[in-house]
Amino acid sequence: MSSLPNEISNVIRWSSDMDAAPKDEDSLLLWSEEFIDNDFNRSGVIEGYYLDDPQYGKVWMGSFWNGCQDTYDSRPCKPTWWALKRPPYVITKTCD
Repeated sequence: MSSLPNEISNVIRWSSDMDAAPKDEDSLLLWSEEFIDNDFNRSGVIEGYYLDDPQYGKVWMGSFWNGCQDTYDSRPCKPTWWALKRPPYVITKTCD
């Protein structure tokens, strides 16, 4: 099992139990080692949601940066961790 980097695990409450992830949220924060990109996503955190659709089936969809077109693309993904985007989170450390 991959583990979250400290810089993102200390701020937000993450869970590796993907079966427990809410399937009815508009969007969640998702993470997987596979999402890390040294040019476009060093943290590996993406925004995503669960989709139950005839075309794709039951799958997690994530927003990935498309550097060729300077836009985000939604595509199926396999996250290993999830977190809610909404409060109750308190940011205790800020970047200058």
